[in-house]
Amino acid sequence: MDLEPAVASSLIESEISDLPSLAVVLGSGFNSVLESWEIEARFPFAELPGFFTPTVPGHEEAAILVAATGKCRLLVVSGRMHYHEGYSMDTATLPIRVLARCGIKKVLLTNAAGAIRQDFQVGDLVMLVDHINFMGINPLHKWAWTEGPGFVDLSSLYSERLNECLERQGDRHRLRIRRGVYVGVTGPSFETPAEVRMFERMGGDMVGMSVLPEAVAACRCGLEIAGLSYITNLAAGYAYDAIRHEKVLTEVNDNREKLARFLTDFFEEVGS
Repeated sequence: MDLEPAVASSLIESEISDLPSLAVVLGSGFNSVLESWEIEARFPFAELPGFFTPTVPGHEEAAILVAATGKCRLLVVSGRMHYHEGYSMDTATLPIRVLARCGIKKVLLTNAAGAIRQDFQVGDLVMLVDHINFMGINPLHKWAWTEGPGFVDLSSLYSERLNECLERQGDRHRLRIRRGVYVGVTGPSFETPAEVRMFERMGGDMVGMSVLPEAVAACRCGLEIAGLSYITNLAAGYAYDAIRHEKVLTEVNDNREKLARFLTDFFEEVGS
C-alpha cells in the first residue's frame, strides 16, 4: 500500500509539470460544478494504482483532474472511494495522500449531509469547525505509522483562516453559510431517529458518511483543511419524507451554478 501514493503521484506529475497547490474533493452532487471549470487533464481512478471505481451513484466517473477556474488552477478529486463500500481506510484516504505528494498545501473537502441541528435548513452550507468520529475506526489506522508516528494533534483540524474565506464568499454570493460540528458515520444505511437524538446530545450538528477520513489524513500529511457540507435533507426523526440518495444528488445539482461561482471565488481568494 505504501508504494501506491508515490506511483500515482509520479504518474500525475509526469503528465503535468506545474501542478497547483490548491485542491478540492467534490462529494455527492458537487461534481456538477465541473461544468463551469476548464478541465486541463483527467486521471480516472481506474487508471491509478490502488484506486477503484466507486459504486455509489454520483461518483461513477471518479477521477483526479487538473482544472482552471479562470484566475487559478487546482487539483480536483471528483468522486470518492467510501469506507462503507467495503474499501479499507487505506483506500478511502489514498486520494488525499496522493494530493499531498503532488505538492498540495490547501484542500477543501465537500459533501452532502443531513441536518441534526433543528435550525439548519435544506440548502444551507455548513463549514466544519470540528467533528465526531462515529465510524468505529481511526482513518490513520496502520498506514500513518509507515512514515513516522501516527499520533496527530486534531485540536485545530479545520482552518479558521479558510473558514473566514468561505464566510466572506458566502456573504458575497448571498448564500446561507453556517458553522457546525460534523458527525461521521460508517453507513451505508441512514441513521435511526434514536441515533440522531444521541448525536444531537453529543454536540453534533450534521451527519454524513465521508469527509472525516480525508480530513484526518490531510492533517497527518500537513495540509491546511476546510470542510463544507451541503444540507440536502433533515436527519431521521426530523424529516417529513423518507431519506433517499437520489434526493441528495438532485438538491445539490439544482444549485450547481451558484455553487460553482461561490467555489470559484473562494479558490481565487485563497490562491492569491
